[in-house]
Amino acid sequence: MQWGDVSFTSEAVGEFLSGQTNSNTVSKSLKKLFNFNSTSVVSDNEVAADETNKGIMDSRYTTIQYLVDQFTSDPTAENYNDLHSELSLVEKIQRKFTQISEKYSLTGSSNALNTNFDCYSNAISHFETSCGRIPDSQLSNLKYLYDFCAKP
Repeated sequence: MQWGDVSFTSEAVGEFLSGQTNSNTVSKSLKKLFNFNSTSVVSDNEVAADETNKGIMDSRYTTIQYLVDQFTSDPTAENYNDLHSELSLVEKIQRKFTQISEKYSLTGSSNALNTNFDCYSNAISHFETSCGRIPDSQLSNLKYLYDFCAKP
């Protein structure tokens, strides 16, 4: 015997685990929930976007979010210094990648066929040696070094 609403058993496991839902599924569920059969004021895509983005954070920003939460819940000088140093590092690294992309006219959109991976590995090592560690939130900017190593 089953108790409660078991309509979720017809949903694919991938939708449940991935945080992404099909817009038709969301729309149908909301219309069913509110007994709403006419056309919606909010489009299915807007409903799906709201549901899929709710509570989702890019994993690269977890360190910053953790430090913000720490400082918000306990605004001590130590927590402030930790947050300030992380944000300063992020700003510094972001500035460096912006300078590199502007100086060499990089778009960050090259493909693996043209990239010299030894160059890419050496570029990352050299960058970290001269500028410091690359925070997780700035890893997406490595595409500019990747693009640089694809140039002939």
